[in-house]
Amino acid sequence: MTRWCNLSAVKKFNNKNIVCVRRFTDRFRHGDETAIDGCLVQRLVLLGSLLLVTATSIADEADAMLPLNMGNRSPFVAVFIAPQLIAIPPHTSGHQWSISLDGASHSLIETQANQNLALDGETWRAELAWSYRPATRWVLHASIPWLSHSGGRLDPFIDQWHELTGLPDGERPGQPRNGLEFTLQTPNETLRLGSAANGPGDLTLGAMYQWSTSASSQTWIHADVKLPTGSISKFTGSDGTDIALSLEHRRILVIGRHRTELALLTGFIRTGSMGKLERLQKPQQTFATVHFGATPASGLAPELQLRWRSATYTSATDHLGEPSLAIDGGLRWQTRQGVFQAGISEDIKVDSAPDVGFYLRFTRPHFSK
Repeated sequence: MTRWCNLSAVKKFNNKNIVCVRRFTDRFRHGDETAIDGCLVQRLVLLGSLLLVTATSIADEADAMLPLNMGNRSPFVAVFIAPQLIAIPPHTSGHQWSISLDGASHSLIETQANQNLALDGETWRAELAWSYRPATRWVLHASIPWLSHSGGRLDPFIDQWHELTGLPDGERPGQPRNGLEFTLQTPNETLRLGSAANGPGDLTLGAMYQWSTSASSQTWIHADVKLPTGSISKFTGSDGTDIALSLEHRRILVIGRHRTELALLTGFIRTGSMGKLERLQKPQQTFATVHFGATPASGLAPELQLRWRSATYTSATDHLGEPSLAIDGGLRWQTRQGVFQAGISEDIKVDSAPDVGFYLRFTRPHFSK
């Protein structure tokens, strides 16, 4: 009976709200990229809730929900620190490691007030991360990425994705295929990458303190530092030391006999000098991530995430001088061997982040109570 009700609700959602979705995509196709239709936002939330209720029919009691550690992979933004949610089972000690791979496609040309920005290419990022809980209230963690920038080999697939979903193409139709061009030109400085580059990114070290805990919630204080082990000349790092302070809150939500988890991470970033673009970079930045999904002990479960970040540069271009907003969706498969995750991202505020991103991750926990 429960399964029939879930399917009926999804069908009702599709029949009543497809007109709103079509109207939203039509507005983008005709150039109205500034306003987000309120009815679409409501229906995205409703659809996410329906997915959660449908999937949690397989749910069991869970220790912690791993987030989608996706971020803004724009070459000029990703060089800064990007704090992430970190899931640690309560009342345990031990460690966990993970390896992830994500890719982002860039296609943007923007000229504003003597500033020229061109982004055309792909970024692939592999990351090894480790977390250690030596005591009840403390967690230490570290991560190091490897980045590769190249031509847009996924352009045909992304064109099909946009045609299927009705999402806007932006500058993509006029861009050459399989090209690589990352350029920001101002009257005083020019930073450019015109050929393939790869190398280690910046090392991030952090500590978390569990401020409070209860049967249904946890609150953590994060402190992170990013060290300049990458290189701005290859767009693998900022050449500066960044620090971040943030607050994470997790809460278990019980819907009938089903369990979901809502997580919020928000905080403040202080960026270090990045050399050539020091005059443009914003030394103070803020961010927020909201993540929710099912919490099964095993099986498949959906995840949904919203990411917002303040402007990273004092720039006339919208891509660098305005806040970014993106949505991530994915699936998590928890097994005895570990947790597998796969996701895809899309910029809600058009051209504020890469228009399409892909994400794969495997996490192996070693915790004991």
